[in-house]
Amino acid sequence: MESFIYSFLAGISTVLGGVIIWFFGLPGVRILSGLLWFAGGIMIAISLFDLLPEALEMGAMILVVAGFLLGAGMMFLLDKIIPHAHMSAPHKLEVENVNNLDDVYYSNKILRTGYLIFLGIAIHNLPEGLAIGAGLEASPELGLYIAVAIGLHNIPEGISQKSMFI
Repeated sequence: MESFIYSFLAGISTVLGGVIIWFFGLPGVRILSGLLWFAGGIMIAISLFDLLPEALEMGAMILVVAGFLLGAGMMFLLDKIIPHAHMSAPHKLEVENVNNLDDVYYSNKILRTGYLIFLGIAIHNLPEGLAIGAGLEASPELGLYIAVAIGLHNIPEGISQKSMFI
C-alpha cells in the first residue's frame, strides 16, 4: 500500500506543474529549458547516487552493469519505435457537411497530440512506479527518497506539458 501511495503522489505532482502555470503564467523558453534540465538532472542523480549503489550492495557488478545496459538499450529502442508528436502527421479525415476544413485539421491535431501525450505519460510513469517499488523493497528510506525525487522531476514536466496547450 505504501508503494501505491508514494507512486500516486509522485505521479500526481505532474498536475502540480500544470497548476503552477495557472498561477504564474507561461514560463519563458529559457526558464522552461532550465526546468527541464533540472528534471533530467534529478533523474540522473537518483540513478547514479542512489539506485546504482544500492544495486551494487544487493547484487553482483555484472548484473548491475547488464541491467543498466539493458535498460538504456530498451529506452533507446522505445525512443526509435514509438512515434513522437513532432513527427506524426495528421490522418486525412473523411467528413461531410464541414464548412471549414481548417477547424477539422486543427481539432484532429489537438486530439492526436492529446492521445500521444496520454500514452507518453503512461509509458513514462510505469518505470517510475517500478523504481519506487524497488526502492521500498531495498529500504523504506530509499523508496521515499526516490518518490520525492520523482515528484520533483514531474513538476517541471507538468509545466512543459501544460505550456504546449496554452
